[in-house]
Amino acid sequence: LVEDLLDISRLERGVIPLRTRPLQLNGHLQQIFDVQKPEADRKGITLIYDYPALPVYVQADPERMAQVITNLLTNAINYTLSGGTVRLVVTENLAAQQAIIQVQDTGIGISPEHVSYIFQPFYRVVSHVSGTGLGLSIARQIVDLHDGELTVSSVLGEGSTFTIRLQIAAPPPNGASDVFYNEYQS
Repeated sequence: LVEDLLDISRLERGVIPLRTRPLQLNGHLQQIFDVQKPEADRKGITLIYDYPALPVYVQADPERMAQVITNLLTNAINYTLSGGTVRLVVTENLAAQQAIIQVQDTGIGISPEHVSYIFQPFYRVVSHVSGTGLGLSIARQIVDLHDGELTVSSVLGEGSTFTIRLQIAAPPPNGASDVFYNEYQS
């Protein structure tokens, strides 16, 4: 809770510097997926990762984007019942030059009257799932700092889809390989 509150305060004051670089989403998100898979398995939820054959790059801070995706996947797992599915999907909209990351679940969904409030700090749709109510607010602010967009669509009782849109970036120069951050694997 304290760390979330500090993040909110820092984000609002603009004192969280982004350390952006060309980030290959396919591999970076694979690491986050691998960390979340045991929890999904433990809860009897099928966790799926779909991504294009060719690498997709965005200009992003790897640590902050991992924070966003981890939050979305954790929420999806927490709000999906055993036997359900959570899907992490990466696609590209080449016409708009956008990378699209989606976290889709077959969970409890969000009623229409709650959808417009879920990105507000401390807003919680249900109380039986633990959390501070700050994760989605922080996630949206981080995506905004990347000049991206985080949206949600949901049907009560059927599930939710959180969609991140970021501008596509060029791969690193000279064929430099990506260095992925392993701190989320512990």
